[in-house]
Order: sequence, then C-alpha cells, then structure tokens
Amino acid sequence: MRHGRVVLAALLCAGLGVTTSACGADDAAGPASPPSSAQSTAAPQTTAPTEPPPRPATGPLLSIPVAQVRAPGGWRIVTDDPSFKTAYDEQGLSLVRIDIFPQLATDPDLDRMAATRLESLQGSAMVPVTLQGPYELEAVEGRLFTGRRDGNHLFELLFLVDDAAVSVTIDSFSSVGVHRKRVESVLASFRWR
Repeated sequence: MRHGRVVLAALLCAGLGVTTSACGADDAAGPASPPSSAQSTAAPQTTAPTEPPPRPATGPLLSIPVAQVRAPGGWRIVTDDPSFKTAYDEQGLSLVRIDIFPQLATDPDLDRMAATRLESLQGSAMVPVTLQGPYELEAVEGRLFTGRRDGNHLFELLFLVDDAAVSVTIDSFSSVGVHRKRVESVLASFRWR
C-alpha cells in the first residue's frame, strides 16, 4: 500500500511540474502547445458511470386526493378506498400502498408522526424496521423507514401534507435487487397532485 502511495505522489508531482513549467515565461511568446499524452495520463479525470433514470411503473394507478403512484405492471388493486389504495403482485406476497389520514393534533409535527409510526411498524411489521431519516420526494420532505428479513423488504415514506399524514409503502417478498428496482420504478411514477 505504501508503494502505491509513493507512485501516486510521484505522478501527481510530475503532473504539477509539467503544468507549472507550461505556465512559465514562454507563454508570452505564443500560444500554448496542446497537451501531450504524458500530461493527460498524469492526472486522469474520473467520472462515475451514470445509470439511466429508472423507468416509471406502468401498472394500476393508486390515487388519493393529494398524490398518486403506479404499481408495477401485472399487479392488481385490492383496496380502493378514497383514503388508501393497495395493489398486490400476482402471488399476493408483495404490495404497494398509498394512504392519507388527517392528523388530529392541533400542531402536527413530522418528527412526532415519524416516532409514532416507527412504534407502530415495529409492533406490526414482519421485519425489524428502522427510521432512516429525512427523504425528499418531488420537493416535499418526508421520513424514510426500511426493514428486511429473509427475503421480505419494507420501504415506507411518511409525509405531512396539508395537516394530513401521507404514506407510500412498498413491501416486497423478493431479492434485494428486485426490491431496489421495484422501489425505484414505483417512486419514478409518483406525483403530488
């Protein structure tokens, strides 16, 4: 490891030496020469590969008064109430749900709601749940809850909108990769109304 640091330091110093010598008095005499291949390899630019944005889910539309989201293709709506909608996969093991419930507190607070929701999830979910913290969706800040055990994955967002609690839940019985793609796809279809 120490040898790698010495080589890296030597390359950086060589690159700095070439750069500073190219900025000397000779610059006044004429235009700078194009960089040589040695100069360009001394300080490579690294860019992270970018993934294309996730494709929005194309399944049934789950809509409440303030928001809407789509379930994955092939899923079916099983609960169609004005305040909450739920869709399940073909096996009935995984779900997407969106709901809205008025808050009865005179001064609703997102962090208090999150603490109460965490207690409820920890008592009723089939997976251990943790509050991950703030999460922004379509420029509205909410709170993120996640959990995982034996192929069961929970992803839930909680928001305070117009003095009402709004939640989006994606509960998957799948691999981590399938769950991640499902969450990305469902969230890509989400819109505030």
